[in-house]
Amino acid sequence: MKLKQIPEDFSVKEINDVKVQKKGDHCYLLVKKKNWTTTHLIDALAKRLRTDPDRFHYAGLKDKDAVTEQVISGYKIDTEFLKHIKIKDVEITILGFNDEPIKVGSHQGNEFTIVVRDLGHALNTENLQIPNYFDDQRFGGSIRAVSHLVGEAIVQENYEEAVKRCLCNPHPHESPENKKYRQKIERLWPDLAKIMPPKNLFEEQRIIKSLQEEPENYQRAITSLSKRMLMLYIHAYQSYLFNLRLAEYIEQQEKYTYVDYVLGKLPIHLQIIKEKTLPLIGMEIISLPQCTIKTIQRQATITVKNCKVTSLEIDELNKGKYKQTVKFTLPNGSYATIAVKTWYARSLV
Repeated sequence: MKLKQIPEDFSVKEINDVKVQKKGDHCYLLVKKKNWTTTHLIDALAKRLRTDPDRFHYAGLKDKDAVTEQVISGYKIDTEFLKHIKIKDVEITILGFNDEPIKVGSHQGNEFTIVVRDLGHALNTENLQIPNYFDDQRFGGSIRAVSHLVGEAIVQENYEEAVKRCLCNPHPHESPENKKYRQKIERLWPDLAKIMPPKNLFEEQRIIKSLQEEPENYQRAITSLSKRMLMLYIHAYQSYLFNLRLAEYIEQQEKYTYVDYVLGKLPIHLQIIKEKTLPLIGMEIISLPQCTIKTIQRQATITVKNCKVTSLEIDELNKGKYKQTVKFTLPNGSYATIAVKTWYARSLV
């Protein structure tokens, strides 16, 4: 099975019911994009508008390797200048204004249309109850899944280790340029005066600049990142712990199998199981009180809604294989890739 062979294979559209006005401090924007993560697009947009990325807010993060549609808001941004901004693979429409920003989780869910490729047989979508794991995207994706490790170091207030986890440890799937850069940092550590990060590494640029201004002030360096980025790391660690807890629950069931994900393997239940909630554990960070998060409950399983599946078709990208298109909706915060992996795993049993 293959997902996201091309961006058009994975389409996600937020289900929103936003209210807009003719005036307000927050401008609501409908953003259609591909080849951009939500956070990196906001960084690029803020740079063009010469404003702080923290002025922008969103309901949920969207993938890079996909065609996505979502609403974001910008606080007191230059809307006239915005109309003339052109960004490759991005379409921005001004919806209107509001006195309040878009909030995380404020959308009703997401609608997905996914082409699943390289199949030898049909997916098993008879059981629409799936485990509510966090998937690869939460941890940095398949290129460099270290977000949870950075978050762990921040929660432990070990800021030198957090910086090292951001900057060092090249991963096999990174570009040669990025790997060379990280290897150079490891050789020179902690003397980073002559390091120039590649232009595509936005967070690394900020950290290096801070360390060049104040060498070995690692807390300052990590907090040179936007609060949005810090929270992404912390939530990744929180999500990692949730996955471990959920995996334990699934392995208590009578029948289960496993699927691969970027941090190892996840057990998948094969029958309908009792619904329950598990804690997303809160984190108190004494030296960064603004990043402290509370414990909340998350469903251990969810049921996919409005599921439609096509018949097997010839896969034009993988010789001798088939493809299927699945369309469905999920509540916000749940992962469509987990749904597809679950149906594929069940088809093998």
